[in-house]
Amino acid sequence: MGFNLTRGLAAKATGSSRSITQKIAITVILINLVGLVVTAFVISQMSGASQMEMAERNWLKDTTQIGAQAAGGVKWGKTEAIRSAYEIFQNDPKLALVGFTAFNQAGEQVDVWTRSEKPASSLTRVLGSNPGEMAQAKFEETADTVVVSAPLPAGKDGVSLGQIKTVWSTADIAMSAREFALKAMLSQVAVLVVAVAILLFAMRKFVGRPLADVNRRIGELQAGDITAPIPHADKGDEIGVVARALTEFCDAAQMKLDADAEMVRQREQLDAERQANMSESERSSLAQRKVVEELGAALEKLASGDLTARVPDLGGEFAALQENFNRALSALEQTVGTIDSAQLAVKQASDSLGSSTDELARRTEQQAAALEQTAAALDEITSTVKGSSEQATEAGDLVGSTRDAATSSSEIVRSAITAMGGIEESSTKIAQILKVIDDIAFQTNLLALNAGVEAARAGEAGKGFAVVAQEVRDLAGRSANAAKEIKDLIEESGTQVSNGVDLVNRTGQSIEQIEKQIVEVAQKIDAISRASREQSTGLSQVNTAINEMDTMTQKNAAMVQDSNASSQKLAGECQRLADVVTSFRLTAPASHARASQPAPVPETRHAPAPRVAAQPQYQTQGNAALAPSTDSWEEF
Repeated sequence: MGFNLTRGLAAKATGSSRSITQKIAITVILINLVGLVVTAFVISQMSGASQMEMAERNWLKDTTQIGAQAAGGVKWGKTEAIRSAYEIFQNDPKLALVGFTAFNQAGEQVDVWTRSEKPASSLTRVLGSNPGEMAQAKFEETADTVVVSAPLPAGKDGVSLGQIKTVWSTADIAMSAREFALKAMLSQVAVLVVAVAILLFAMRKFVGRPLADVNRRIGELQAGDITAPIPHADKGDEIGVVARALTEFCDAAQMKLDADAEMVRQREQLDAERQANMSESERSSLAQRKVVEELGAALEKLASGDLTARVPDLGGEFAALQENFNRALSALEQTVGTIDSAQLAVKQASDSLGSSTDELARRTEQQAAALEQTAAALDEITSTVKGSSEQATEAGDLVGSTRDAATSSSEIVRSAITAMGGIEESSTKIAQILKVIDDIAFQTNLLALNAGVEAARAGEAGKGFAVVAQEVRDLAGRSANAAKEIKDLIEESGTQVSNGVDLVNRTGQSIEQIEKQIVEVAQKIDAISRASREQSTGLSQVNTAINEMDTMTQKNAAMVQDSNASSQKLAGECQRLADVVTSFRLTAPASHARASQPAPVPETRHAPAPRVAAQPQYQTQGNAALAPSTDSWEEF
């Protein structure tokens, strides 16, 4: 029915009859054609723009060159000279020049030329308009021409001799751009044809044929053939996925057919077994009723605590049940007897454990008190050593400050020595300067003396000059006396400065000696401070270890008390278990063994006597340690 439905759905399929390969090929061709058209248009525009830019540069260069050659002709109105400047462009139509005009400095048109005998009105209007004065060349673009206006070179007065206009045709550039775009488009069409052919071949080989094979196999499935293998199921592409899905569909269909056949066979077998079991059930119901009655009586005795109850022989298929029930009761009776014996042993062990934990708790409390007092003593020692370390550190800091002050004083003394040396050197230089002044005064005195002699020789005419010479001699004498007095003062000052330098040097040596001694004291105090810190650190670590031992001892004491409480609780549980076991009725040997078993005597363990000299005795109250006496502390 499923295959008929599939066939009907396939018959109702409508739409295009083209294959997937044809559809993909048509789509690829259309996309590439659109891309070719757009690419050709872009190439045409880019090629035209590039060629136009290059042509404008060349046209500007040619216009400037023509203007430079035709400047003289324009100035003097020589048409032949002007036309000789652009004669090469006039004779060669491929150079694209279609019009030329020149204007002199006064704005008058000197020359005009067009390639066509009947130029267009727009060209005539462009060539007839005066561009006016301009500083540099400029472009004007129309639909199919480019107008270049350029000034002529300047004359001797610095003013341009005129202007020229050149009109260039862009038709050849547009034609070249279109031809380039057409060639590019044709080459791409050829590449497209080859690519589409290769694509069609690949699509037919890798898609078309495999799909045709799968389609043919689907037709066979519609006809009811589900045993034949599906082609191309080993491929890793989408066709392989479809083929493997069809293979799984065929396997599922085959499994469904096998399951339907198995279901029919099992239904027939169940019908036969049901008929055979109906007669057998009536016979077994009577035997089951008897078994239930016997088991009920035995369970009633068991519920009352009688473990000696047993089930008689049930016979037949219930013999195993009777044997297992009796074996379970025997095992239960044996277990209860074992529990009774075990609870007696546990009770005796718990009693012994309780006495041991009491002794251990007492010793742990004594050890905790000893550790607590040891920790207190170490705390005091640590505090003392720490105070000593801090005082040594402060002393080291104070000595360091003193050392810094001594170093600073030494530097100041060295600076004073340097200053004294500078003063001494300055005094020597001043003495040299005074000597020079004395020499100058002596020379001045000699010159004044010579001047007086010459004035005396001159007679009356030299009297005024003699007076001046006498004043100069007096002034030179006073300068020499003043220089001598200053020299004496400088020499005395130099002596005092030398004495001061000697005193400062001795002071500097004393301060350096003090500084060395202070450094030695600082080193010794620093060593003492380090030793004190190390002692403080060591005592802190020992104190920490003692505190941890104290904490662990307190925890051990608590654990011992918990163990003591647990042993007492265990003894109570053993007694309750014994009360429960006595409610059961056991066989004679088990009961006799429970009644006649003697109570074991607990083993007495004597703790070794503590050594009084090695461990002092401490007073305790519960878990807390009391303060020891003075004798015990001295012994510690």
